[in-house]
Amino acid sequence: AISLLDVTMAYLDYATATVTDVSRSADAYTVHMTTVGEASVQIDGVEHPISAFTALVVSPGMAYRLNTPTDSPQMIVRIERPAVERQLSRLLGRALTEPLSFQPIGDLTTATAARWASALNILSAEVMANDSLIQQGIGAGPLEELIISTLLYIQPHNYSDRLAQTHRRSGRAAVRRSIEYIERHLAEPIAMADLAEYAMVSVRSIQAGFREDLDTTPIAFIRERRLDAVR
Repeated sequence: AISLLDVTMAYLDYATATVTDVSRSADAYTVHMTTVGEASVQIDGVEHPISAFTALVVSPGMAYRLNTPTDSPQMIVRIERPAVERQLSRLLGRALTEPLSFQPIGDLTTATAARWASALNILSAEVMANDSLIQQGIGAGPLEELIISTLLYIQPHNYSDRLAQTHRRSGRAAVRRSIEYIERHLAEPIAMADLAEYAMVSVRSIQAGFREDLDTTPIAFIRERRLDAVR
């Protein structure tokens, strides 16, 4: 296993068939993918297969029983809860109103999910290499952001509808450019005039865009992003 900042990538394999009972999972989000063969997981008394086509996505505090037959190695991606919540809040443009909870079974047969799983395999191979630049601290942040963001978009959860709606609505260039400026200058004073100059529109247009696209104001958005950074 290799731990970066908030993401750990690991391989787990047993020399014999194993049953692992988890009464309450850790305060993190964990994705299990069986790279060879087929394992299974029991959730609330229901058995689900885990294979190269189906993943297990564990949310904090979840109870489950993992059955791993011989020769069913697992690729595991663990993401610390605060990092996932920060990224989701950032994508939504507002603070979360309830804990994030993923659907526990992920379908890896869709085109998007299959590409995500393939990318994880490539990235994990790079991360595990002894001479990896990631292990030397180069590019870890963007890599983690990619892993977290793609998981939030491809695996259904209790914020999926709001995330999709925000993604569709915030398509206007002025809002995107304003958010880009805010992210780059979060630790500095930010005036509405700065956003207007960067986005090349009027202050009123930016205010209207945030209200209509994100149901918030630029000032509230900046405040929430700064609170996220403090947390």
